Amino acid sequence: MDWRDRFRAPAVTSAHVARDNEARGVVITDIDDKFQAYAWDRVDGSLRQVTDTKGAVISTAISHDGEWIYAMVESEAGTEIGHVHRFSFDGTWSEDTTPDVGLYSSFGLRPTPEGILIVAGLEGRQSLLVVDGTGSRAITMPSLVIGVSADEEGGRAVATMSTPGQGMVPMMNVVDLKSGEFLAEVHGMAAGAIRGDRIAVGRVDGEWIRPGIWGDGQVTPIETDVEGDLAPTDWSNDGSAILLSGSHRSKSALYLYDTSTGSVIPVACPPGGTYPMSLARFVGSRRVISVWSDANNPWRVFESTPESYELALDLDEQRSFPGPLWEEINVPSDAGHKIQGWLLRPGGEGPWPTVLYTHGGPTSVAGPMFSPIAGAWFDSGFAVASINYRGSTTFGQSFREALTGNLGGPDVDDVVAAARWLVESGIARRDAIIKNGYSYGGYLTLQSLGTHPDLWAGGVAGAPIADWRMTYEDSNDILKGYFVSIWGGTPDHLGDSMDRSSPRSYVADYRAPLLISQPEGDSRTPIRPVQVFVDELTQNGKDVDLRIMAGGHAGSGISQTIEMMESWLEFGTRVLGPV
Repeated sequence: MDWRDRFRAPAVTSAHVARDNEARGVVITDIDDKFQAYAWDRVDGSLRQVTDTKGAVISTAISHDGEWIYAMVESEAGTEIGHVHRFSFDGTWSEDTTPDVGLYSSFGLRPTPEGILIVAGLEGRQSLLVVDGTGSRAITMPSLVIGVSADEEGGRAVATMSTPGQGMVPMMNVVDLKSGEFLAEVHGMAAGAIRGDRIAVGRVDGEWIRPGIWGDGQVTPIETDVEGDLAPTDWSNDGSAILLSGSHRSKSALYLYDTSTGSVIPVACPPGGTYPMSLARFVGSRRVISVWSDANNPWRVFESTPESYELALDLDEQRSFPGPLWEEINVPSDAGHKIQGWLLRPGGEGPWPTVLYTHGGPTSVAGPMFSPIAGAWFDSGFAVASINYRGSTTFGQSFREALTGNLGGPDVDDVVAAARWLVESGIARRDAIIKNGYSYGGYLTLQSLGTHPDLWAGGVAGAPIADWRMTYEDSNDILKGYFVSIWGGTPDHLGDSMDRSSPRSYVADYRAPLLISQPEGDSRTPIRPVQVFVDELTQNGKDVDLRIMAGGHAGSGISQTIEMMESWLEFGTRVLGPV
């Protein structure tokens, strides 16, 4: 098998079904090279492409009656900045939902009975755009909005936000959508779904998010012995069940809470693999639509009940790729911390040339899922280790918040500890470790090479952060809000700390060769700081190669991603010789 085949296998990154019309849905898939929105006819299983943007579509929604599909249309290729448009399900008509609003970034859409809620970064603020039959209006939100849901009448919404100055600790706000009035603010609580006067919530309980129902200012806990974070994501139409998404140590599962009996029931799912925590939704009262992946299968759409599961969307181009399964590892780091991760170990005797990969975010997690990048390195003879450094989710609140105000500190310590453990365990050759990552994982590549230059044979960074001040200045407004949350402030107040955490501060210390792949239209990790960083490395006589790619942060399609991977593998051969 050619490693490129894994990249060519289409993935489905989200799937939603109309609340009041189960025959219609919407998915995001790259079945035709780029991630775009497709109308999904659930009767005959057919897809019809709805959007044709230059960059990737990252979020969609479908109206309750199934007549309309919503998606962002960029103003410039790859920027993820523009306006949300609505498209008729049959493909005959479309329109801008917010023609009188300035350009905005958005990574969250949620339908209401009358229209759509748009989580937007607009004019330097975090906003909630309410679109209904009367037009659109903006409600300014106090901090980064992580998620939003409207009640069944469309009169109120619950928004989960970051708590100012406390990283990603959640804060719930109840909002009157007509007046824009804030009806309640509850710290340490995340809103999952609202029904009438009751809100399904996840409350911070020690180290974990635990489920409950909030009403009249009080929380009634949902009692269960399920370990880890357990957070509501949806409420069934008839109110008989709440969908709970569980995650613990990079593994995930789905559960139903029966509101009449008080029981928590596991939802059937394929063995192994993982689910995105917030994307599962009800179809009816006991059926759930979700996307799932494991080491050998790209992201697919499943329909599940407590009793069984089945493939809900059968794409001819999707197939399994038999190969190595992820091996769970636990790495000792400083101060007694244990860092969990995943390993692909080649056959034969080690040690091997090794790629140490770090996920983006940082508030994300690496699970035992399908990874064409890891597969390409592995097929080329490398061991591949992917670690969940401090700052990752699913390991408790303290672990997740360890980076707040201190990025490039504990996370880099964990990367360094993992590199040394791989050598001591006989997995990695001491002189043949390549640090690799994309987005925040790319940042960790740059920061690790600059602060611990003797550990690495080379570094490969995709869409990295090279300078925190400049990145903040150039990024879109949603990302500005995210940076404020994870830093606990802006460069005006935290500039010195940001400088210490910026790879630009360590230009003179770099020793290992470095390859950077940077999208030119990226508004999450913009190009200007990377170009300045590369120029300074070059002026200092360092071995650095910058490859500019078309499009934005989420890429411009399968073909371009394959080209990027080809350059990464060529780099590995250049710095290490034939593997």
